Amino acid sequence: MSRRLIIDGCLSRPGFMLEVQLDVDLDHTVGLQGATGAGKTSLLRIVAGLEPDFTGYLQFGANVWHDSAKGISVPTHLRKLGVVFQDARLLPGRTVLDNFRFAESRSSAPLHPDQLARLAGDFSVDTLMDRSVDALSGGERQRVSLVQALLTQPQLLLLDEPFSANDDDHRRHVATALSDWLYKEALPLICVSHSAQELHLLTRTTLKMEAGRIVQQGATADILTRDSGDKVFGAKVLEVDQLNGRVTFQWDPADAEITDLTAGDRIYVSHQPKQGSNLGAPLQPQTEQNHYEAE
Repeated sequence: MSRRLIIDGCLSRPGFMLEVQLDVDLDHTVGLQGATGAGKTSLLRIVAGLEPDFTGYLQFGANVWHDSAKGISVPTHLRKLGVVFQDARLLPGRTVLDNFRFAESRSSAPLHPDQLARLAGDFSVDTLMDRSVDALSGGERQRVSLVQALLTQPQLLLLDEPFSANDDDHRRHVATALSDWLYKEALPLICVSHSAQELHLLTRTTLKMEAGRIVQQGATADILTRDSGDKVFGAKVLEVDQLNGRVTFQWDPADAEITDLTAGDRIYVSHQPKQGSNLGAPLQPQTEQNHYEAE
């Protein structure tokens, strides 16, 4: 089944114009990168059907969600989306479990009996079940909102800075857990993030936006490496020691310029197992300052 997302249209506001011509395959998870005000959140809202002033055409797979010329505009709740914004939107005055049960009732397919327990554990919200959502911290609300979105078993997941209120440890843990879920469920994703680390981990294609336009589109590793100046080295995984948290790599002999790496350096590992290569992990040197960079 096709998962192509096609958008051709514009959104006009006082002092801002978003013009989009996009054709992207969502079989590969997609990131949106750009400065504040570039139009990333507006583009996500257009996909979600939350911008009534959008004029043009939008299609996901075989379904036309918006066509101004024909008067078509499919409501958000019929698009079967999971949406998580920075300001996590939960049912007020209810417990975390109440919110999860509501999400389960909106699931597009029957859930496995232990699905909720596994998600709650993976995203570190299993101890919050009886808490009122009104008493949660910002980071807790974001994690609850993410689990809620996944429980609906969406056909497309839209995330807008979904970890921004979490501390570094939770960001790493939740981003890794989400990456595992995306791979296991083959779930399409569009993710807005200022964090290069999160985009590397969660996405395979990245769109770079400037002033309301998409100015670059390509493999996430290529786009982010080009912007940051970080180097990418091909390497093969030789040994994994999970008990001690150690992985041994062998560099690709074709990569000659690796002399600037020394023991103790931080590197970011992006696993790309489906490229048909013996090389299992492009590695990128990271400084202490940009290791899971702050927003």
